[in-house]
Amino acid sequence: MKLFFPDLDRKSSVPLYIQLYEYIRREIESGGFKPCERTPSSRSLAKHLNLSKNTVDSAYHLLKTDNLIISAERSGFFAAPDSFHPKYTTETDPNAAYLYNFSIHGTDISRIPYNKWNKAVSELCFADPLLLDHGSRTGDFSFRTAISEFLRETSGISCSPHNIVLGAGLEYLLQILDRLLGRENIWGFENPGYLNHYEILNNGAGSARLLDIASDGFNPSELESSDIKTLYLIPEHQIPTGRFIPLGRRREILHWAGSSSERYIIENGCDALLKYEKENIPSLFSLDKSGSVIYINSFSRIIAPSVRLAFMILPDELLERFKTQNRFYRCLVSRHDQAVVTELIKSGLLTSYISTVRNLYKEKRELAVSFLQNSPIASRIKIFNSDGGTHFLLSISSALSAEKLREKAAEKKIKILPLRHYMIKENCLFPENTFVLGFGGLSKTRLADALGLLIEAWSDC
Repeated sequence: MKLFFPDLDRKSSVPLYIQLYEYIRREIESGGFKPCERTPSSRSLAKHLNLSKNTVDSAYHLLKTDNLIISAERSGFFAAPDSFHPKYTTETDPNAAYLYNFSIHGTDISRIPYNKWNKAVSELCFADPLLLDHGSRTGDFSFRTAISEFLRETSGISCSPHNIVLGAGLEYLLQILDRLLGRENIWGFENPGYLNHYEILNNGAGSARLLDIASDGFNPSELESSDIKTLYLIPEHQIPTGRFIPLGRRREILHWAGSSSERYIIENGCDALLKYEKENIPSLFSLDKSGSVIYINSFSRIIAPSVRLAFMILPDELLERFKTQNRFYRCLVSRHDQAVVTELIKSGLLTSYISTVRNLYKEKRELAVSFLQNSPIASRIKIFNSDGGTHFLLSISSALSAEKLREKAAEKKIKILPLRHYMIKENCLFPENTFVLGFGGLSKTRLADALGLLIEAWSDC
C-alpha cells in the first residue's frame, strides 16, 4: 500500500487537515493514486505523519465530500473510480491557487443517498431493453410525466407533460428558444444578472436591453417604455443579487407581457426550491393567464452539476412553432438518466433529498451570517438577501476598492468576487464594495475556516 509524504507546515495559518486534504487531492487527480487503488487507513496515516487521527479523519471527510475517495465497509478507503483527470490537474485549474472558493455555483453533494441511488441505477440501467432505442424526440413521456407531477407537488406548477421539452443543459435549451423567438426578438435582462445566459442570448448582436436593479429589483414601468419583447427573469433568489420578486410586482410584469401577443417571459426557477423563510408566492408560470411565460429549470441545480437534465415548459402556441421548426430535434439526454430520475421522483426520494439539502443550506447560511455579524468587522458590513439559495450579498465599508479587497482575500487563498463582476454594464444602485458570497460548495467546517480568514484579510482595510 502506498503512503503519502506531504510537506506539512505546522506553523501555517492553514489548518493541517486542509493542507493534508489539498496534498491528497493533488495526488489522486494527477494519478499518483490510480482509480480504485486503496489509500492508507486513517489510523496508519496518522501514525505515519505523526498527526492526530481526527486531523486525518477531517481530511478524508473532505475527500469523500468531493467524491475523490470512496469507503467500503470493512475494507477502508479507495481512490474514486473516476478521480484521475490528467487534463484537469491543479496546474491548469484557474482556481488551483485558492484553498477556499465562495463560488455562487457551489453545491453540496455530501447528502446524496448514494446507496439508494446506486440501487436505482443498477436496477434500471439494463432492466428495459427499449431504453437502448431513440425514445421520444422531446424526452421520454414517462419522465416528462414525472416532472409534471414533481412540479405540481413541490412548486404548485400545473402543466401538461406534452408541453415539456427536455435538453442537455439550460444553455442548449436557451439557444433553441433564441431561434424559436426569431431574429426580431429583443431580449430584456436584469443588470447585474446571470452572465452565462446573457452571453448566449445576446450573441453580441446588440439585441438585448438592460434593466438596472437594486436589492429589491427593477421598476416594471421601465418595461412599458422599452422595446423589450422577451424578458429573462430569475424571480426566486436572483443570481447574483438574491432578491425575490413580490406578488404585486409579479402581477405587474405579467400584465406587461399579456398586453401583447409578441411578448414573453422566460422564468428560470433554479432556486425556487431553496427558499428558507419567504412565503410561498406562486411562480410567474402559475399566475400567467395569457400563455406568456416559458418556465425553465434544470436538475443540475437540484441534484448535482454533472446531471445534465434540463427542461422547459412551452405555451401551446410556441409548442406548435417548436414542432414545426424543429422537426429533426432529438433529445440528447441519456434515456438511462431519464429513467433513473423518473424513479427518484416516483419513489419520493428526490423530494426528501431536496428537503435535506434545503435545511443544510439554511444551516450554512445561518452559520455564515452569525459568524460575520459577531466578527470584528460587523459594524462595517451589511448583508443583503440571505433568505434562500446558496449565496448572499455582502457589502463592507472600506477605503480600499472592491478589487483591492478581492486581492486581500486572494492573499489568504480565498476567492470571492465583487458584485460588479456580474454587471453587464456599470450599475450604481448597490454599495461600491459589495461582494457575492456563495456558501453552497463549502462544508460547515471549511465555511467557518474561510470566513475566519476573510475577516482576518479585511480587518485592517
